[in-house]
Amino acid sequence: MGALALATEEPTPELLRLRPYGREEPLIMGRMWKHIVVQGLYQLAWMFVCLYGLPEIIPRYYIGERYKPKYYGEQCLERTGDARICNWVLNCGFPVGAETANTAACSLYTERWMPQGLPLPIDAATAVCGAGVPTCPDLTKLVAVQADLQRGLNDDWYRQRHTSLSVLFNAFICMQVANEVASRRLLTNPVFMAVIVITMGLQAIIINFLGSFFK
Repeated sequence: MGALALATEEPTPELLRLRPYGREEPLIMGRMWKHIVVQGLYQLAWMFVCLYGLPEIIPRYYIGERYKPKYYGEQCLERTGDARICNWVLNCGFPVGAETANTAACSLYTERWMPQGLPLPIDAATAVCGAGVPTCPDLTKLVAVQADLQRGLNDDWYRQRHTSLSVLFNAFICMQVANEVASRRLLTNPVFMAVIVITMGLQAIIINFLGSFFK
C-alpha cells in the first residue's frame, strides 16, 4: 500500500532538487523511526482491543469460561429434550451451577440427597448413581449430554473466534488505508483516490462474501 501511495504521487521541483543521500546515510532516519514506533504501538493497541477486548465487552463475541453457563442454558433442552438431565447440568454443578447444587434449584439434590440430610457429592458418579456404584443409565445419559454440549460449545467458540479475527483483520486494513490518506494529497490525486476506493471495496467484498475462500 505504501508503494502504491508513493507511485501515484506526482514529482515536485523541490524533490528533484534534493541532493542524493550518501552511501553511509541511514535508510531510516530518526524521525522516521519515531513515526514507525508510534504508529506500530498505536496499531498494536487496537489489535489487542479487537482480539481480546471485543470478546469480553460485546456479548456477541463472548469467548471463555463465563460463556459456558449462558450457552448451556440456551442449548441444553433444545439439543437433548431432557429437562431432568438439563437440570443436573445447569443447577447441580455438572458442569455448571455449582453454587446452586445444594439448593432447591437442583432436583438431584432435593430428590436423592436432601432427604438423607447429606450434601450433594461433587463426584457425578456418586451423586447420580449413589455411593459405591461406578455407573448407571442416568450417569451414561448425563455424560453423553455433557459431551454433546461441549462439542456444540467448542463449535460456537470457533465461530465467534473467527468473527473476532475477521474484525481484527478488517481493522488492520482500515488503519493502513488511514495511514495512506494521512500521508498523501488525497483530493488532488485521482489515481490515489481510485486505489483507496478499490482497496476498501475489495476488503468489503472479501469480508462479507469470500471469507470461506480466503480463510
